[in-house]
Amino acid sequence: VSDFGDRFPRGEELEAWRQKGIAYIENLRTKQQMPHLFDFYEDFVNNEERLTISRSAEKLKIPTLIIHGTGDETVSVDNAHDLHEWIKNSELFLLKNSDHVFEVS
Repeated sequence: VSDFGDRFPRGEELEAWRQKGIAYIENLRTKQQMPHLFDFYEDFVNNEERLTISRSAEKLKIPTLIIHGTGDETVSVDNAHDLHEWIKNSELFLLKNSDHVFEVS
């Protein structure tokens, strides 16, 4: 994931999450309902400068290998390209047609 802020719901969906205090995201592979507390969103908003991934990535000096499956339906491969652009000393390795868990079950 290259940007937490982009992944949060907006509008009515965000308000419903706020009111319930929890939302469930289905794991596409296992069909498990993954709980996401609204606190996660509040923590991000209250600490956005510190938790913005691009800021930290741009400061990273160590060599970094970014591996991403091109068939990942959970996190778009665009996220890997973003990280590769921000981390100057990085190598991007794309696994063609591989999914979010690199075909492991």
